[in-house]
Amino acid sequence: MGYYDSNYFNTPKVNVTNSINGTLIWTIIAIVLAVVGGIALYFTIFSKKNDGKYNGFMKTLYDLVHFKYFVIDDIFRILYIISVLAITLLSFNYIGKWQFLIVLLGGNLVLRISYEFMMLFMELCHNVRNISNKKK
Repeated sequence: MGYYDSNYFNTPKVNVTNSINGTLIWTIIAIVLAVVGGIALYFTIFSKKNDGKYNGFMKTLYDLVHFKYFVIDDIFRILYIISVLAITLLSFNYIGKWQFLIVLLGGNLVLRISYEFMMLFMELCHNVRNISNKKK
């Protein structure tokens, strides 16, 4: 047995080609199923004729599919809270130095301004939608 024998460590040989082929086949099947299922759901369960017929979870799901409720508002708020906590906690790396105040105050100020711009855009979208709904 040679020093560089491929079976030296008794590792099984992996056939990369079969793994790639299997992944590619499953990817194609998944895409076809997603397209067919999406079209079928859109024209049956989520069609406009079912507007107002659902309660509870199905109403929430129907509203999400028809973009009557935006999830991004909640995601922005959660990310803002996480970011504020992260900047505040990371600023303690510089405790006793002048960088502490710059990171703590400046970082949170820049973060707040950037999130306010994002939320301002989202509020603009909500107002335009409300105006559009009132015109109907």
